[in-house]
Formats: sequence, C-alpha cells, structure tokens
Amino acid sequence: MSKDASNPTAFLSYARFNDQHDGGELSNFSVKLAGKIQTVTRAPFKIFQDRRDIQVGQNWLARIRGRMAPSGARPSTGPEEIA
Repeated sequence: MSKDASNPTAFLSYARFNDQHDGGELSNFSVKLAGKIQTVTRAPFKIFQDRRDIQVGQNWLARIRGRMAPSGARPSTGPEEIA
C-alpha cells in the first residue's frame, strides 16, 4: 500500500452513465470505501476516479497512466490490451 497520499492506491473503473443514472452511488461508494480502509489501516487510501482526478480537456489515458504508474499498476484501455 502506498504511503504517499498524493498517489492513488486504487483505480475505480465504471461506466459514467451508471454513476449518473444511480444518483452518484458509485462516486459515494468510492469515498466511503477510501474512508473505511483508511480507518482500518490508519494510512491514506486514495482512489483515482475520473470525475475528480481528470480535468476537462486533459488526455484521459495519459492522466490515468501517469497517476497509476507510481503504484506499479498499468491500466488497460480495453480488451485489445489484454492479449
């Protein structure tokens, strides 16, 4: 687990429509999950979520890869990368 609170420890992948359709339940889940994990571990637990962590006009793939790289995770853009 990352001790650097500025680097995400997890990445939340979801369809934006689902979050909007369900009144932000996935976004709320992200905040609650991070809080519960931090309570148990007593260490910051950052979940990278596009709505909070990618600004309008930013290259989303570069932003995700740049933020997740310190954790050793490599995000996939889709099934074609899983080969």
